[in-house]
Amino acid sequence: MTETRDVAIVLAKYPAPGRVKTRLIGAFTAEQAAQVHRRCLRLTLDCLHAAGRVEIVLAGSPDGADFAEFLPPAARLLSQGEGNLGARLAQVVERIFEAGASRVLLVGSDCPAMRPQDVTTALDLLDRVDVVVGPALDGGYYLLGLRGPETGLFTSIDWSTPRVLAQTLARAAEMGLSHTLIDERRDVDEVGDMMALLDEIADDDPRLGPFKEFVRSMFRQGKHRE
Repeated sequence: MTETRDVAIVLAKYPAPGRVKTRLIGAFTAEQAAQVHRRCLRLTLDCLHAAGRVEIVLAGSPDGADFAEFLPPAARLLSQGEGNLGARLAQVVERIFEAGASRVLLVGSDCPAMRPQDVTTALDLLDRVDVVVGPALDGGYYLLGLRGPETGLFTSIDWSTPRVLAQTLARAAEMGLSHTLIDERRDVDEVGDMMALLDEIADDDPRLGPFKEFVRSMFRQGKHRE
């Protein structure tokens, strides 16, 4: 029997001030926005590590950026390659399947609310369907599970719009791929997203409580434009 290799790929930009979480800048400084991104990335990687069933690959941008401080044990770093987001997703997915993966989870770094059970649920569902999608409240997705290099899912998509999820599901149907959804989660891109997420997190949440307190502390510092 062939051994199953499950790989989770996290696509992330290096947390350089002014280059990440730019839609938070104004309510926060560029440095504070970068700190939010840094914490979201850590929470994402820690969530995958806690799930315990996947090899973790961080597909970082730009090439050559030092992500060593973020990598959990046994995780590895991969370049995203060139092109728009769809082209980069296709390249990374193809490379991981060519390297022997049986199933792949593509995960963004903007969803601190993702939980280890989302990861394990997605893997279990991939035993029965071709594509598993974790929908985000903004109309995108925070997780995409695949059991083959279905790069057509990344073409004809209006990235960074509320149409991403619907277009992806339509592409899956056009390609004859069976699919299902897991629990919807909230991405953090805008200040409104952040405020809504804080309301959803219990103060004593062992995983997200410290993130909530960190963001609260930034609000207490007041609004500082650079």
